[in-house]
Amino acid sequence: MKSEDLLTALHDEYSIDLTAKGKEDVTTMCNLGEGIYERAKEKGIERGVEQEKRNPERKDREAALEMIKDGLSSSRFPDT
Repeated sequence: MKSEDLLTALHDEYSIDLTAKGKEDVTTMCNLGEGIYERAKEKGIERGVEQEKRNPERKDREAALEMIKDGLSSSRFPDT
């Protein structure tokens, strides 16, 4: 949540008005939370890419499973 949205919610929904220092602290906490979220998201993407590199056959298996779900069989395709 962006700090402006949080400050507005605190004021509108809970009738809480913060001092300038309180607003600064809320902004800092929101920025830290956003930074942590972005880093975690990047790490997750990096791990997914690394995992995909270690297991390239996975895409082939997933494609085959999708074909089976769709009612197709490998017998309909010539050997390659």
